Order: sequence, then structure tokens, then C-alpha cells
Amino acid sequence: MFDKDFWLRLAQILWGSSLTKLGSSIAVIGAFALTGSLIETLIASAFAYYDKPSPVPNLPIWIGFSVFFTGIAVSILGAYWQRPLAPKEPNPHDIELLQRYRGEFTEGRKDFLRDHNFWDSFDSAVLDFVTEVAYWRGARFEFVDDQVEAPFSVVKKRAQHFDDLVGMKTWPHRVAPNRQTALPDNHDEWQPHPQIVKSVNELNQAARELLAAADEFERVSKFRIPIV
Repeated sequence: MFDKDFWLRLAQILWGSSLTKLGSSIAVIGAFALTGSLIETLIASAFAYYDKPSPVPNLPIWIGFSVFFTGIAVSILGAYWQRPLAPKEPNPHDIELLQRYRGEFTEGRKDFLRDHNFWDSFDSAVLDFVTEVAYWRGARFEFVDDQVEAPFSVVKKRAQHFDDLVGMKTWPHRVAPNRQTALPDNHDEWQPHPQIVKSVNELNQAARELLAAADEFERVSKFRIPIV
């Protein structure tokens, strides 16, 4: 039965890095050499049966085997080196900071970044978590693990940008002061002003970019800091 995942994994192992590519190439050369040696042996045996000299030079079969198994060994070594390394024991500070971050960037709040269209008004408090993380500054809000800190710094930078946009391009709704809107009171629903269209598009884009940064940070942090 054809197992797609098996063959994809095998291809990844054989061609996943420069070293495995080299090993696979050597193994292929060895296989061809081995095949040639076997053919030469058969031809030589046939001519020897009739007591005639073989017109094909006889390549020692051990050469083909040697090249083939050398290629296999190099491929195995390359696959071993390209395996993902298990992360070190996470720093207690990093664990605490990640838990605090996840307390702010909950899945429900990230869904707002994913789904909300800023043509619609929104609860004034719904983006408090963005403002909170946007102003996490100083060493206290930095991860010790550089591989975690790198994507986290992008999250904070995009949170600051989004928070600034919300502050500049939205204001309290005239009818419901506890809600924010990007549309002015004199907004024409059928012929919106180009500047309003631009503002709404910028808000939507900034929200999606923040979400993308948060997702990338989550992919890295859940591997580097495997906590429940």
C-alpha cells in the first residue's frame, strides 16, 4: 500500500540537508557502479564459458559496494545532524514571563485580532491586552532564551504599532461611549471618505500582522519552553 507520509519523510531524510544530498548522490553512484560490476561479471562469465576473453574490462565488485555503503553512511550522518535538538531546561524567568504573556494573549483575544473588521465598532476594553504588552519594556520583560526573545520582540513592536494606530484612528462612539469606532459621526455609509477607508484598512492590517507575530512566537515558545 502506498504510504505518502513514509515516502515524503524518506525524501526529507535523503535530501533534507547538504550532507544528506551528498551521501545520497554517492550512494547512487555506488549503485550504478555496482550494477555495472554485476553486468561486467555476467558478460565475463559468459565469455569464459566459451573460453573467450571478455571485451569488457572487469571492475572489482567491491568498489561498487564500498561507494554505495559510503554514501548510505554519509546520508545517515546527515540525517542525524539535521534532527531537531531538544531544548535545554527552560529558565524559570522565561516560564513565568510566558505564562504572564499567555494570560494576556488568550485565544479569545487573538480571535478578535483574527476576525474583527474595523468598519464595526468594538468594546473599548477589548484591546487592553495589546496596550499592556506593547509597553512591556526593560530586562524584566525579556526572555533569557535568545531564540524565544527574537520573535517576542516582534510581537511587542507590532503591538506598539497597532496600539498607536488605535489611539490615532479611533474614538468613543457617539451613541455608546464605552465603544470605539473608526467612523466619524458624519460618515456616509454609501460613499465613505477615502481617508476613512485607508484608516480602516490600516487597522485591519495591523491587527492581522500582530496576530501573525503572536502565532510565530507561540510556535517557537511552545517548543523552547514546553510548559502546560
